[in-house]
This record gives sequence, C-alpha cells and structure tokens, in this order.
Amino acid sequence: MKRSPADILFSKYIRKRAGYRCQKCRTQHAPNSKGLHCAHIFTRGGYVLRFDERNALCLCYACHSWFDSRCTREQRTQLYVDWYGQRQYDEIEKLSKKTLKDFGLTKDQAESEAKTKYKLLLENKNEKV
Repeated sequence: MKRSPADILFSKYIRKRAGYRCQKCRTQHAPNSKGLHCAHIFTRGGYVLRFDERNALCLCYACHSWFDSRCTREQRTQLYVDWYGQRQYDEIEKLSKKTLKDFGLTKDQAESEAKTKYKLLLENKNEKV
C-alpha cells in the first residue's frame, strides 16, 4: 500500500510517541532509524482508523514482520489489551466497522486533517508525545 505524506507524518509521530523504542521487544532506536515502523492493529486500508493514534504501535522491523505474518488475531488483541486496555480496544474495534462516509469525510479530507494535525504535533517542541 502506497504511503502518503500524511502516512509519513503519522508514522514519525507514532515513533516519537514511543520514544523511538519498539513496544514489543523494547529495543531502542535512533530517531532517524529505518528500523522502526508504525504498525496498525486494524487495517489502515479503510481510512477510519488509518490516522488514529489508538490504532497504532511502534514496532521494530522484526517485531512488525512477526506481527503482520505470524501473530494471530487473538495474540494481536491480547497485545493491544495489555498495552492500552480492554475499553480502548473495544472502542477502536467498533470504529473499525465504520467507513469515512459514516463521518461525512472523504479520503482526501481525512489525509489533509491528519497531515495538519501530526505536522503541528511534530513541530511543537514543547508537546509531550
């Protein structure tokens, strides 16, 4: 799936939020490392959760590969619940069943809003991420 400028900013934000550390194996990386990725619990293809911080984890290449190829749905759910709690998981699971039309948004609007939001968050030096 092609990454848009909004995807790139969102990924940078998620990595910064995690302190440039893999949330699974806890390995620390440099801020400009290509070894950390933004992983989505629910697919980013539907756009409703594509730029939602609650649907994203910071994983290193190895953990992201495991997460996408060998991690079962039950394991994904349990990892998420362990990190963020059952209530938040239930909220994003409900959102994952919606479409942008349910919110009166287009793909371009969602990308534009995300790009603006995450650009500001990344530029704000005082913002604790």
